Amino acid sequence: MKNISLRPATIEDAQTILAWRNDPISRENSFSSDEISLEEHMRWMQKKLSDETCQMYLMSDGGEDVGQIRIDIIGQVGEISYLIAPKYRGKGYGTDIIEQYEKHADDRLSVLVGLVKSGNEASKRCFEKNSYIRLSGDGTDCYMKLINQ
Repeated sequence: MKNISLRPATIEDAQTILAWRNDPISRENSFSSDEISLEEHMRWMQKKLSDETCQMYLMSDGGEDVGQIRIDIIGQVGEISYLIAPKYRGKGYGTDIIEQYEKHADDRLSVLVGLVKSGNEASKRCFEKNSYIRLSGDGTDCYMKLINQ
């Protein structure tokens, strides 16, 4: 049985998140597939953590970090980006991390959006299991859900 919780990400989480991000499968499913250096990632992470229009959390199960979710806020829209630790993929944590964020979603948000590369079937399933509506694009699928209504 899962014992899931979300906590705000900190700069101390940077190397863990970078390792997950630079994993070959993560890079394949990312819109930016280049490997990222530690220096570049540290600059990005510090910028995101100090940005009031960004929320970043780590999800733990029984005290072990299993994934990271980031929401970039533009007005009343929150764009979701998430990673699951390689050893925890295929266990439902992608669905869980989206669901957990929705429970903590910022009150100013009315819509959550997730952009998914067309070949990323696992991420598509995660959004669909959380009742997101899919809009297909050219190489990208957009998933949307109304919240805080």
